[in-house]
Amino acid sequence: MADKDDKFNTIFGNQTIDAFVPFLGSQEKVARRIKERIEGVPEKDLTEIGYIDPYTAVVSGVLDATIKIPKGVVSLGAEIIDALREENVPIDESYVARLEKYFDDSVLGKIQQGNEDIVKETAIGKLTSAFAQLYALGRVGASATVKAATKAKKIYNKYATAAKANKVARAGGNVTKAGIRAKDLNKLTGLQNFAAITLGGASGTAMIADIEGIGTFGDVLGGPSALDREERKTTEDEAARRLWNRLKFGVEGAAISVPIAYGINTVAKRIANAGKKLKYSDDQLDQWINKYIVEPFAPSGKKSQQLFEGVKRVEGEMSAGQVTAKDLIMDIDQTLYKIAKESGISNNNPSVKRLVGRLDELLTSTDDIISKGKVTFPGFKPEKITEFNKFLDEIGVSKKQGEELIKEMFKVRNKFNIFKNSLLQGGNINAANKEFMNIMSERMRNIFTSEYKIFEGKSILPFLNYKPTESAINGVKAVFDKYARQNGIKLSPQDLDDIITDVTNNVKMNPLTKTPEFPMTVLSVLDDNATQIINIADNVKGGQFKPTTLIQAQDDLRAFNKFFGQKRDLRNTIINTMSDLAALTAKDKFYNNIYKQSQALIESGERAIVYPTRTEAIRNLRNQNIIADKQGLQLKSPLGESTYTNPLNGQFTSQEWKDALQFSEKIMFDDLAKSTVYKNLVLIPKGLTQISKTILGPFTHARNFFTASQFALGTGNLFKDPRKIVSNFKQAFNTIQPQLLYRNTPKDQALYKFLLEEQVVSSSATARDISGLLDDIGKGGDVYMRLFGKFGKGLKKLYEKAADLYVAEDDIWKTYNFLSEFDTYKNAYANALKTGKINRMPADLTIAKEAANIVRNTVPNYGYIGPFGQGSRRLPFGNFVSFPIEVTRTAANIAELGLKEYRNPIFRAVGAKRLLGFTTAIGTAPKMASAMLAGAYGVTKATAAAVREFLPSFSEDSTLFVYKDENGDIKYIDTSGAMVYDTVVNPIQSVVANVERERVFNEDDPLIKGVLKGLAGGIGRFISPYVNESIYLNTINNLFVRNGRTAQGRRLWNPEAPWGEKIKEAVKYALTEVAPLSYKQMERLRLAGFDLPGPRGEKYELKDELAGLYGMRPIKVDPIKSLNYKINDFKSGIRNTRSLFTSPVLKGGLMKQEDIIERYYVANQQRFKTFLDMQRKIEAAEILNAKNVDLVKLFGKRQESKNFALIQRDKFSPFKLTKDTIRESKRQADLINENFDDLQIPTGIDRSTLNILFKMQRDMYRLKLNKDFNQQIKLEDYLPKKPGQQSNVAPLPLQPMPNVNPGLAQIPQGGLTPTENALLSDAEKQIRLRQRGLA
Repeated sequence: MADKDDKFNTIFGNQTIDAFVPFLGSQEKVARRIKERIEGVPEKDLTEIGYIDPYTAVVSGVLDATIKIPKGVVSLGAEIIDALREENVPIDESYVARLEKYFDDSVLGKIQQGNEDIVKETAIGKLTSAFAQLYALGRVGASATVKAATKAKKIYNKYATAAKANKVARAGGNVTKAGIRAKDLNKLTGLQNFAAITLGGASGTAMIADIEGIGTFGDVLGGPSALDREERKTTEDEAARRLWNRLKFGVEGAAISVPIAYGINTVAKRIANAGKKLKYSDDQLDQWINKYIVEPFAPSGKKSQQLFEGVKRVEGEMSAGQVTAKDLIMDIDQTLYKIAKESGISNNNPSVKRLVGRLDELLTSTDDIISKGKVTFPGFKPEKITEFNKFLDEIGVSKKQGEELIKEMFKVRNKFNIFKNSLLQGGNINAANKEFMNIMSERMRNIFTSEYKIFEGKSILPFLNYKPTESAINGVKAVFDKYARQNGIKLSPQDLDDIITDVTNNVKMNPLTKTPEFPMTVLSVLDDNATQIINIADNVKGGQFKPTTLIQAQDDLRAFNKFFGQKRDLRNTIINTMSDLAALTAKDKFYNNIYKQSQALIESGERAIVYPTRTEAIRNLRNQNIIADKQGLQLKSPLGESTYTNPLNGQFTSQEWKDALQFSEKIMFDDLAKSTVYKNLVLIPKGLTQISKTILGPFTHARNFFTASQFALGTGNLFKDPRKIVSNFKQAFNTIQPQLLYRNTPKDQALYKFLLEEQVVSSSATARDISGLLDDIGKGGDVYMRLFGKFGKGLKKLYEKAADLYVAEDDIWKTYNFLSEFDTYKNAYANALKTGKINRMPADLTIAKEAANIVRNTVPNYGYIGPFGQGSRRLPFGNFVSFPIEVTRTAANIAELGLKEYRNPIFRAVGAKRLLGFTTAIGTAPKMASAMLAGAYGVTKATAAAVREFLPSFSEDSTLFVYKDENGDIKYIDTSGAMVYDTVVNPIQSVVANVERERVFNEDDPLIKGVLKGLAGGIGRFISPYVNESIYLNTINNLFVRNGRTAQGRRLWNPEAPWGEKIKEAVKYALTEVAPLSYKQMERLRLAGFDLPGPRGEKYELKDELAGLYGMRPIKVDPIKSLNYKINDFKSGIRNTRSLFTSPVLKGGLMKQEDIIERYYVANQQRFKTFLDMQRKIEAAEILNAKNVDLVKLFGKRQESKNFALIQRDKFSPFKLTKDTIRESKRQADLINENFDDLQIPTGIDRSTLNILFKMQRDMYRLKLNKDFNQQIKLEDYLPKKPGQQSNVAPLPLQPMPNVNPGLAQIPQGGLTPTENALLSDAEKQIRLRQRGLA
């Protein structure tokens, strides 16, 4: 023992294992197991390994690869020597065997054995080891081959030149140019470089030590690259087998893996290196990459980065203007509430509505003036104040209270003027000061003061629709009658009714003035066919009434306003005016900035956005469609060309950028979204169902808030002083809009507006995805009115409140992240100033903008969704596609930012903390929580793997929390709905989960099997948000396309049920699927609360259902019940595999003997897989404590007792050839021979063929389920041989001996190692014995 201790101490520097515990931490188990292996501790006395955390698994995997790489190279040499030795050398005398024995007995070998124990216990360890070997050896091989090829080409070029000149090359006058050209010629071309990398990578990976443990694609999919695992009896044969396997492994890697990796790397390099130039490249591949890869997914889309950032800034400033208006309205509402309370006036009192109307009139009653070059509000005219005070006295409001209201109106006007001054200072206003003031006042009075009930959505309930009163109708009739009489026409009562109907049906909102306009037939005896458009806005100019042809007096205008349901509302006036001013101002700044940026870029020789001439635009914006108008850009303004001149007018740019400058950029599937049929059949129901399931779902609100917190963890912003976390969160709550409990302060309001301008808040990916879909539905109108007005104002109000709350849940965490980033960066700069790393402290505004930029790019933000994501919402497929797109983008940005910060001395600590937070959020936290939960409840990895066998497809590869409740029932929690980074982690998690499952159920299967299964599942899950049926489409398809079945096969109604019953079940199902208010979850909560059974007798636990609020609902695993559903799949598989034979054989065509034999082989090969899958499910049920008596009873009930017994004994049963099949085949063969006299080819199942099939059938009864099908029976042994052809395949023994597994060399007679006997449950012991063919 002392000697072994010395060996151990030699490796670890004379330190005991206990001394390493503080340094190794969670890796203590690795060091302890290595020590035990070195000391030769017996298997039964080895310390239990237990849980291995991901970091330890990765370290062990790297160590395993580090040892195996040189071992593999040396083994390759030994195999080559063995292959060249004399014949019939015993295996144990081979150089490979001696090398392995020598290595296993060495200290390094013992270290490798101990470390490999850890690696084999974890999927992560096995994957790390395999990928490290593949990468290292592949890279070494590729690098060496590229260098050799380059040198060879250099030598070739040198001597080729000399040969052509018939002499040795001599230096001349152009030696420098010649040298440069020679250097270029000596470089490998792209194709040559690719060939060198491919061949080198193949030769490198062929040196891997454990090729059979890793496996090939052919092992899983079949084909020539499948490895030969049947060990040979002699040294030279065994060496030849191993070398042949190495060749297959290397060639497959060269043919598949290397080209894929090379292709991805080439595209990535082009994108990274070309950058901004990719769009303008003359290279066709560059253009293709830009068009189909970069532009659809880049946040900027087809715009340049400067143009994109400018557009985002406009959107932010417009949103900030709307919030300013809402803040003003809230202040006014608070004053009104206070006055009503003090005066004893009820909110329902008509006087309150009249007061709001009078405030609107007061607000718009006085024009601004320009004093000292600034727009100023001089105060309301004295006569207007007197008139207003008189009204207040009438309704019982005191003068003092009236002064508070006037003060609020004064504040509103001053806020308006901030925007007006900004617009005036932009330098693009052409009108004189007085004219400018008149135009702005007129816009406020005539365009933004009124709304009209006639434009509100039509309700499903007719009595809720707007209908003009009888007096309003008569008033408009009188106007038309008077106009007709003036033109010599007399209208009958029916004529007048027809005119009213025509106006009602054809009235539209003028997009510029926002007032009603309608076509009117000219009532004149001279021309009764002419029509003209009447817009009531034409009757008010400069605040004064202006007569027109039809509306000749103010009473006429009042009649039409009453008919159309005019609503003058102070709130609408403020919001509409503020929104208009914010848009005008933001766009004016935007156009000025674009012009200045372009001029600066042109002067510095860089690519600009606009150019003064078309020639310059064509020269610099290569391969782009430059606008052809000789006048260049002509961007129009709502103020009119005579009032406002756009600084970009006359400039030239591309058509795509022109659309962006006009804010009319099209997104994908634009034409599809404009189709009325498509809107009504797809977009409207899709939008409603998504709203129903998110914004109108209480459970979704709770999950929305909970999951958003994980972005704070992922960015490292929860690794702070707890007091600072509480302080920042409190300030974030005070900042968000709308306030949930109380009004926020002006300081907090200013912060929220800043965050809006910086595009940080009000950018929820899911909420904005839905609002974008609603915009697609209701372009040019009030979307909320169009959709929810149909069901009355109650639902509309509910939706607006719920939508505000949904956005606030997202905003509070974004604001928190901003505050945390600001603190972090400010502290980092302060420390850098103290240590002399910087000379001056940046301004707070600079740091705030930097923090805002970080949050924009590290927390999902709808404003940064590319064209593909925005367009995808318009398709019938996909649900909330913006969120997974943004999670992917921001996750990559966090990792990139963390690494960038870590390399910067100023932010090194910030970067380390960010990377720690990110790795914790994406992997460590879920994995550790899962392992801790499993360890606390005694759940083994085998149990967790068994649970996955019975999960629905959308959960089987998720990160699971598996545990036992107080009753001993096994439950699982699918964390994918609660873990926001599941989108990016799941492809890796899927691979890990499948490797782990294969380790439990198929210990000896190659690693590639689990990897391929995991990749297929992970990739499928990654793309599922974009290709899966939307909620609405899935419901429709289940009802009509799948005829009453779900995609998972569940039947919604009995096909034989009466029509009435079918319709009832269909309606019930549809309503349940699309119902709002989290109906399904609330129903389960109700059943749990009242202790009532579910529809299928389920028992719901209240605590479990409440956990669903956070997406962490536990679900009980019932192996017997789950296995019952799997038997359905088994039966279906048995039927389908039989049809693989019967369908082609009995279809009536020409079938040669070899075709029939091949189909029988393939059909039973797939049947064998069906048996294996059911065996796996049975084993999983046994691990989950299913009793054998219950299994026997279940399979007996399903008429599968015989197959169950066979599976339990590891036996296979091929399908039998029935008399009907043979008879039908003979009948068809006779028919063919009768119709085709000269046919010389035997067809159908004749006697010769039947004998072969019967022999195959007898041989297949001997097959074992724990052995590979293709290794036990070979198709070539049964195919008819051509004349003179000899079979290269030895006859198959009746009882083939199992392959020798080197790993089983030390297994005792009982079939289990002492460790396995000590640690495995009885069910797991039986599974392990079956895997070894010893059960």
